[in-house]
Amino acid sequence: MEAAKVISEARLIDGEMMTIEDILEKKGSLMGFFAKKYSIPGKRVGLDRDDIMSLIREALLTAFDEYQPEAGFKFSTIWGISVRNKVFLEIRKNEKLYMPHHAYVMAIEVKSSLDENVTVEKLVSKHKCAPRTAKAVLRHVRAHYDSLDEPIAGSEGLTVENLLSTDDDESSIIVRDFLSHLSGELLLILNYRYQGKTYREIGVIINKSRSYVYEKVKELKELWLEYEQEEVTQ
Repeated sequence: MEAAKVISEARLIDGEMMTIEDILEKKGSLMGFFAKKYSIPGKRVGLDRDDIMSLIREALLTAFDEYQPEAGFKFSTIWGISVRNKVFLEIRKNEKLYMPHHAYVMAIEVKSSLDENVTVEKLVSKHKCAPRTAKAVLRHVRAHYDSLDEPIAGSEGLTVENLLSTDDDESSIIVRDFLSHLSGELLLILNYRYQGKTYREIGVIINKSRSYVYEKVKELKELWLEYEQEEVTQ
């Protein structure tokens, strides 16, 4: 009865009263987008398309229940964040069973160390692993553990969520999804670059060298190219 009540209930969504059914009718294409986006990370830990779709539907109910128009975000933003949280929570439950033990140990160590300057080279040197493995571990840690609502270091209270676009078109959703996988530091650097600040100016703000900022911007470009390639091959 409660589920039926939620589904038939109408709430103010993006400026108009809508039920869950209305959202599915008007924004249903997002379900396919989310399913496509999370199919590969899901498969890596044994989640098939039906599992992902089930999580997307659960996320829709959660987003519908928690959505607050006065916060200024599009409903698709809240739904997308809810999907990501639920999918990665499920992935974390299963990843130890599917992730190679040595990579899992590396990921836990990186997370526990709180070392924001850990690099692929450092991991390769310390663990004698392939660069590809080290790179995958770093991406895994950044994608799974960065919190959207925790202040970014050196940002005077700015959070990851503050930097995410609230536009509702698919291209913006793709960019927003990419941004949600970045570390807080990379997001902060990207934000300052969009403000027109130079590498040196950003370095002064975050207490890093100009060359450090330059390398991070290069990393951002590489990550975007990798992300685009994943989008094409999914």
